[in-house]
Amino acid sequence: LSVTIDITAPNVPTVGAVGDDNGSSNSDFITNDQSLVIGGLAEANSSVEVFIDNTSVGTTTTNGQGTYLLDYTATDLSEGEYSITAKATDEAGNTSSASTAQDVTIDLTAPTVTITSNANDPQSGAFTATFTFSEDISGFVEEDISVGNGVASNFNTTSAKIYTATITPSADGDVDIDVLANKATDAAGNGNTAASQLTVVNDETAPSAPIVASISTDAGSSNTDGVTNDQTLEISGTSEANASIEVFIGGNSIGNTTADGAGDWTFDHTGSTLTEATHSITAKATDAAGNESAESTALDVTVDTSAPSVSSGTIVGKTYGLDEDVDVTYVFDEAVVVDETNGTPSVTIAMGGQNRVATYHSGSGTNTLVFRYTTVAGDLDGNGVSVLSISLNGGTIQDVAGNNANTSVSVAGAADVRVDTSAPYMSITSSSNAVSGAFTATFTFNEDVSGFDVSDISVGNGSVGSFNTTSAKIYTATITPSTEGSVTVNVAADKAQDAGGNGNTAASELRVVNDETSPTISITSSTDRTNGAFSATFTFSEDVSGFDVNDIAVGNGAASNFATISASIYSATITPVTDGGVTVDVAVGAAHDAAGNNNSAATQFSITNDETAPTVLEVTSDVNNATFKVGDDINIYVQYSEEVFVTGTPQLELETGATDRTIDYVDRSSSTLRFVYSVQAGDVSSDLDVTSSSALTLNGGTIVDAVGLNADLAVQHGTEGGSLTSKDIVIDGVAPTITINSNASDPQSGPFTATFTFSENISGFDVGDISVGNGVASNFNTTSAKIYTALITPSADGEVTIDVAADVATDVAGNNNTAATQLSVSNDETAPSVTITSSADPTSGAFTATFTFSEDVSGFDISGITVGNGAASNFNTTTARIYTATITPTTDGVVTLNVANGVALDAAGNNNSAATQVSVTNDETAPTLVSAAKDSDTQITLTFNEAVETLGANPTDFTVTDENSSTFTVQTVSDGTAGDTELILTFTDLIAAQLNLYINYANNNAVVTDLVGNELASTRGGVSISLNAVPTATNVDFSGTLTVGETLT
Repeated sequence: LSVTIDITAPNVPTVGAVGDDNGSSNSDFITNDQSLVIGGLAEANSSVEVFIDNTSVGTTTTNGQGTYLLDYTATDLSEGEYSITAKATDEAGNTSSASTAQDVTIDLTAPTVTITSNANDPQSGAFTATFTFSEDISGFVEEDISVGNGVASNFNTTSAKIYTATITPSADGDVDIDVLANKATDAAGNGNTAASQLTVVNDETAPSAPIVASISTDAGSSNTDGVTNDQTLEISGTSEANASIEVFIGGNSIGNTTADGAGDWTFDHTGSTLTEATHSITAKATDAAGNESAESTALDVTVDTSAPSVSSGTIVGKTYGLDEDVDVTYVFDEAVVVDETNGTPSVTIAMGGQNRVATYHSGSGTNTLVFRYTTVAGDLDGNGVSVLSISLNGGTIQDVAGNNANTSVSVAGAADVRVDTSAPYMSITSSSNAVSGAFTATFTFNEDVSGFDVSDISVGNGSVGSFNTTSAKIYTATITPSTEGSVTVNVAADKAQDAGGNGNTAASELRVVNDETSPTISITSSTDRTNGAFSATFTFSEDVSGFDVNDIAVGNGAASNFATISASIYSATITPVTDGGVTVDVAVGAAHDAAGNNNSAATQFSITNDETAPTVLEVTSDVNNATFKVGDDINIYVQYSEEVFVTGTPQLELETGATDRTIDYVDRSSSTLRFVYSVQAGDVSSDLDVTSSSALTLNGGTIVDAVGLNADLAVQHGTEGGSLTSKDIVIDGVAPTITINSNASDPQSGPFTATFTFSENISGFDVGDISVGNGVASNFNTTSAKIYTALITPSADGEVTIDVAADVATDVAGNNNTAATQLSVSNDETAPSVTITSSADPTSGAFTATFTFSEDVSGFDISGITVGNGAASNFNTTTARIYTATITPTTDGVVTLNVANGVALDAAGNNNSAATQVSVTNDETAPTLVSAAKDSDTQITLTFNEAVETLGANPTDFTVTDENSSTFTVQTVSDGTAGDTELILTFTDLIAAQLNLYINYANNNAVVTDLVGNELASTRGGVSISLNAVPTATNVDFSGTLTVGETLT
C-alpha cells in the first residue's frame, strides 16, 4: 500500500474576467448583463469555489493550464455592486485562502438626457442648446440632435455628461429640439431614454407701430379732444400684447411701460409738469423677442391753464309785466361751455324786496351766455333792480380746456328796470251750500274794479238774474237752478280791471247743491227671525235731522236704546211682547234733509219672534217590518217640531245587542235629521230602538232653530209614541259558524266520516264547499238544516285536512258563514318495519339484541322473537318503538335472530312487516400460541390461531430463554396490524442467544385476548425458535490515498 501525504494549500486564485462585460469597456467590470460567466486563474486541475458577497455560488475545475470558468448564467443578478472572490482546493483537499475581491457593477438603468437653452421665450435668432445626461455616456454626436424648424451646428463636448450645440431657426414659430432614445450608451452599455422635447418660440418679426390713443386727464368740455388744463398726464394706447413701450414727447423719450395681455398700455407721466402749449406724443413697441417697431403716429395735446373772464354784462332797462322774460347777457373773452349735469348756473335779481333767480338759458360753446327770469304774479319793483354775481349751483362754466370762468362783473341797465304784475281777484259766496230752488250769490273783489256786469257770470245747471252793484268791490245776483243737483257759479279772468289796468284772476267756483226731493227711509235688521229683543237700523237716503225714538211705531213690541250712527243712519232696540209677528214703522215728516225736505213714510218692517225651542216629534225609518244582515244600511230619521239647522256631526245610539252602535248624522231636510246605521258583525235586535231617551247627542256639534235656540235632544224610546220600535226592524248581524269533527281514530287507516255542524239553520251548503287536503269528499248527506256529513277518503299516508271556507252558506238573514277551524286527521296505511341490532358481533356468550320499529307499535313480546342456535330472555320495553332481549347462544358459531310479520301493530292497526335476519358469531374458545419468529436482534413476532389484541400487556408476562438458559428481557408488547393474529415482542439485544429460543406466557394480567375477550391461557413449554449460526468475517485488501482526517471503512 503506497500513500502520498499532501498538506500544502494551493496558491490563492484570481478572478480575472466576467462575461458578458458589456458597455464601453469589456474589462471594467461594469455591465448590464445580469447572468454572468466568471473566470480566472488557479492551480492546474484544482477545484475552484466562487463566492459573490461571501456566498458560494458554485464550483468548477481548472484545466491543465490553470484557467477556470464558472457558468452562473442560470441566475439573474439584481442591479447593484457585487464582490466576487474564489478559493482553490487541490487534489489532496487542501484549500487556499480567498482571492482578492473583484468588484462587479450590474447597471440596468438607462441614462436620461435633459435639453435646456439660453434662449429667451420668445427668441430672436440663433441660440445655444445644452444636452445634459444623467451619467457619463459615449457615442453622442451632432447628428443625434433633431431640430424642427431649424438646424444644429457648433457641436461641443463640455464633459462626458454635458454637450452643447448652436440652434439656428429657419423661420418664425416653434423650434422643436429632440434627442431620440439609444443615441448614446453608458459604461454598462445601456442606451439613453428619449429626451423631453425642448420648444423655443422664434420671433424675428418687428411688431406693428403702437397707437397713442388718449391722455388722462383730458379735462374740459370733451375728454377726447386732446385739449386739457392737466399738466401731469397719464398716456394710454394699444400695441402688440405684452410688448415693451417707449413713449416720446416732442421726439424725446420720457420712459417705458409694458402692454398687458390684451395689448393695452398706460404710461404714468404725472411726475413731470408740462408747459402751457401743444405737445406731440409718440411711442415705439419692442416685442418679447427684442424686435422694435416703427414710431407711432403722433397724438397732439394742448395744455391750456388760463381761465376765461367776463368782458361785459347787460340787462334791457324797461317796465316788465306778468309772464315777461327778463334776460341778463354776459360776454366772455373766449368761448365757454356750460355743464348743467350737477346743477344749473343762475343769476340773482333783487326785485322789489324779493330775490328772483334768472337761470342759464343759452349760449354754451360761444362767448355769450344768456340768463332768463320770467315774471310772475306778485312781482313788483318801481325803483330799479340789482343783479348779483353768477352762482354755479353745482354746474360749471369753463373753457374747452376745463378752466373755470371768472364770473364777477357789474351789469349795465339794471337801474332802469320796472316791474308791475299784480291782478285783482274775487270770491263768490252764498248763504248755504244746499238749497231748494232760487238763491242769492255775492261777488266780492279785493279792490275796486270796473267793467263787471251780469254777462260776466257763468252758471252751470241754472240761470242768473236780478244783478246788483253793492259797491265798486261787491256785486249780487239771483241764481235759479234748472234741475236738482249741483249748481255751479263762475267768473272768468279778465272780466274786470283794477285802476292799473290789470285784469282780474278767475274766481274760485261756487258749487251749491239743489235738492227738491224728500228723503226716503228703509228699516232693516240683521235677521228675519228673532227670539226676543233685536236691533233695527233706520237708513235715510241722505243726511237728515229731527229724527228720534218717538218717531218709531212698533206693533207687538216697543223701541228703546235709540242711537245716531250718522246723519243718515240710526238704530234702536226692538223688544217683542209675545211670540209672533212684530212690525216697525216710521211716518212721513219725522225728519227733514239739509234743504228742508220732509221724509216720506218708510215701508213697514215685519219680523217673526220665536222664543220656543224645537222638540223631537218621533224617531222613525223608511223601512218597516224587515230583517237586516251584516253590511246592510238603514236610514234612521229624527223628526223635529220645526226646521232646525245642524253643525258638526251629532250622533244617535242604537240598542244592538252586546255592543250598542253609535251612528252619525248625515244630512237634513228642513225639520228632519237623517242618520245611517250600517249593520256590523255581532249586532242583534228583535225590534230596533234607541238605547234611551238621551240617545241623541251633539258630539261637539249644534242643533238649533232659525233664531238660534238649541233644540231639545230628548227622543222617544221603548213603548212611547213616536219611538223607532213602531217600525218592527229586526237586526241579525251574527254570522253562522261551523264545526268539523269525525269518527276517525288518530291516526286513521283509510276512509272515515266527517260531520259538519252549523250554529244555526243555513242553506246553500253542499259537497263542493268541502275542501280536503290529501283526500276527497263523497257521499254527502244532509242530516238537518244545521248538520251535514261526508265520507272522506285519504289519497296517501300523512295529514288529511278538512276545511270549509267562509261565505259558502247563508243563514235566514243572509249572513254568510265564517270559515271553519280546520280538522286534521293523520292517515297511516303503511305497515311498521322492524330492525334488529346486536350489542356485539362477534360475541362470547350471551348478548343484548335491540328491536327497533319504524313507529310506535303494540302487541310485541318475546314470543315474536325467533332465535337460531340460542334462546331469548329478559324481554324489556324501552319505548313503544324500541324493545330489547338477552340472546344466549347454545354453541360456538352463528346465532340468527328473526321477527316474523304480524307480531305487532301500529296505532292505525297496520301489522308489522318481517325483519331482516341478523346473524351474530358466538366465540367462547380462548386463543392459543401457534409459533414464533425472530425478526431481528431486537424483535420477535408471535403468531396465534386467531386474531388477538393486547390492552397494554405487561412484558413480564412473557419469558424468553435460550438453550443455555440465558434469559432475555422483553421490553414491550404490542399488536401487529390491527385485527391480525400477531403480537410483537421487543428486546434490547438478542445477539447473544444460542441455538433455540423458548417463549412462555403467564396470564398474570389478563391482557391478551381474542377479539371477543377470551383470554390467552398461561403456557408451559410455549414455542421455540431455531437460531442461525453467526456468519464468519473475512479480510479485504484495498489501495488508495487518504488525506489527513479521512475515515477508512
